[in-house]
Amino acid sequence: MYEPIKKILCEDAHDLLEQLSPRGPLFRYAAPESSWLFRGHGRAEYRLVPAALRPENTGNLYSLAGIPATIPPEKHDSNIAQALAEVMVLSRLYWDLDRYGLSLPQDPVALRENLAGKLIALKKVYDGKRDDLPWWGTDDHIAFAPLMALAQHLGLPTRLLDWTKSGLVAAYFAARQLIDFRNQNIEHASEEQGSEEADAVVVWAMDSNPDRYAAPLGLTSGTGIVRVAAPRASNPNLHAQDGLFTVYRPKETLPPKPVNREPLEDVIRGIPPRAVAENAPPFMYRFAFPPSIVGNVLWLLAKEGITYARLFPGNRGVAEAMREKQYWQPIIGR
Repeated sequence: MYEPIKKILCEDAHDLLEQLSPRGPLFRYAAPESSWLFRGHGRAEYRLVPAALRPENTGNLYSLAGIPATIPPEKHDSNIAQALAEVMVLSRLYWDLDRYGLSLPQDPVALRENLAGKLIALKKVYDGKRDDLPWWGTDDHIAFAPLMALAQHLGLPTRLLDWTKSGLVAAYFAARQLIDFRNQNIEHASEEQGSEEADAVVVWAMDSNPDRYAAPLGLTSGTGIVRVAAPRASNPNLHAQDGLFTVYRPKETLPPKPVNREPLEDVIRGIPPRAVAENAPPFMYRFAFPPSIVGNVLWLLAKEGITYARLFPGNRGVAEAMREKQYWQPIIGR
């Protein structure tokens, strides 16, 4: 039976990087500008859900938006409240950047007008004067993507999900995230669950070609998984990481309805087997590797030039890369 997500367990650092390499067995025939995207997670239980849509982040989102007192708690999980909060965060970021004389990632006049118009439209929906949801439509990824990408890299919650075009960069982020969890004394799932699967560090690979998803998921125009590319010239980290984003547009976004927080991997698992040819390639790969080889992974990636300094250009990146060397575990040859 066809499985839309193929799981691959890599016990060895060399094997992991070979699987993820553009010259490896899975991606060697993909075009240089292929639709495959990669994302690393330091914990196996971490789901493919953007920060703004994670239930545990709702309070933070509303606080950053400055609207907890104006929207009653019973409406916090509605599409319209969610949309208002997301746009308010972007609007506040815009005005704070401007207030402190910092550059904006796009035309400031057009961006200001777009943000103001979007807030007016959403408030009309909230007041019952419109019955649609004018947020993240077909043009929003053009109008707001640069500002959203900046917000994302500054740690503010957006509905963008970070990806990279490089499987090796994704492996770095997975390994580095686990290191950061350890430094923060965040308990790994294995310490409670004890299983090999729960213990894993994970790299996801996803074919983001929208044409593959439309028919199997029964998508209509303007819905589904959308790739979002922001200008790299104004975002050095995005450029260094070969990054871009995706947004999932569910089929139903009626304003009063609950927010769709479905993880992207569950969306893909919902593809009916009969809707895809049995010999078709998977929509996703899930590469898992044990925490014990994280040091080996970082050491091998450093040999490829993939370090903190490379992915976060600047003085801080260099200093952090110096500290990062303590986590390397060289692989000793025989």
